[in-house]
Amino acid sequence: MKHICNENDFIMIEQKGALYTYQCPICKKQYYELVDIAISNDMLLQKCSVYVEWSNTYSIVHQIHNLKKIVPALSISNEKLFNIARNGKKLYIGEMYLNEANELIAIAKTYHIHLNLEKI
Repeated sequence: MKHICNENDFIMIEQKGALYTYQCPICKKQYYELVDIAISNDMLLQKCSVYVEWSNTYSIVHQIHNLKKIVPALSISNEKLFNIARNGKKLYIGEMYLNEANELIAIAKTYHIHLNLEKI
C-alpha cells in the first residue's frame, strides 16, 4: 500500500527567510513553502551602514577568510583587506535594513567577526 503524506504530520526541518522546508516523518519526502513577509512602514525607514571592526584577539587571516564566507559578494582582494585590517581601519560592508544587519551581526559573531552598524 502506497503511503500518502499527511500535512498535519510534517516536521519543519529548515527555515531560510521566507522559505520553509518540511519533511514527512514516514517517507522522508520534503516539501517547501514560501510564506509572505510582512514589513511595517517603520521597518522600511530604518536603514543602517554596516562596518567591520577588526579584532586584535583573532588572526587577521582567519577574520578575512570568515568574512568572505558570510559576505561572498565582497570583491576586495585578500591583500587589500589585510592592509586595511593591519592599519586598524573600519571596512564598510554596505547599507541594509536594520533587521537584516542584526541577522548579519549574529552570524558574524559565530565566526568571531565584529560588525558595527550606524543608523542612517
